[in-house]
Amino acid sequence: MVVALIKSSLVEVLGHYFPFAGQIVPNARTGEPEILCNNEGVECTNYTCGCFLLSWSFDHAVVDATAFHMFLISWSEVANNKPISKHPDYQRSIFMPVQLSLMGRRSIVFFAKAP
Repeated sequence: MVVALIKSSLVEVLGHYFPFAGQIVPNARTGEPEILCNNEGVECTNYTCGCFLLSWSFDHAVVDATAFHMFLISWSEVANNKPISKHPDYQRSIFMPVQLSLMGRRSIVFFAKAP
C-alpha cells in the first residue's frame, strides 16, 4: 500500500517537475545539453523484510537545493491529498543566456594521499 501511494504521488508530482524525470543528454543535431524525458521510470528496491529503498541523484545544472526541497515538499503534499503549494517556474527569461559546455566533463576524479 505504501509503495503504491509513493508511486502514484510521484507520478503526479513529476507532471509538475518534469525536468526531474529526465536525463541531461547532448542534442543529436547541435551537441548542446538538453533534458530527455523518456519514461524510463524509477527504480525501487524491495527487501524481503517488507521495506523498500528509493534513491536518486540530480545534476546541479538542472536542480538546485531550493528546487529539490520544493519537489520533496510537493511530493509529500500530493501523497497527503493536499494541493501543491508552490509550483516550479520554468520561465527561461529570468535567466541570463550563457554558453556553457555542460557535456564536456565526463568525470570528476578526486585524489587523496594514502595514509
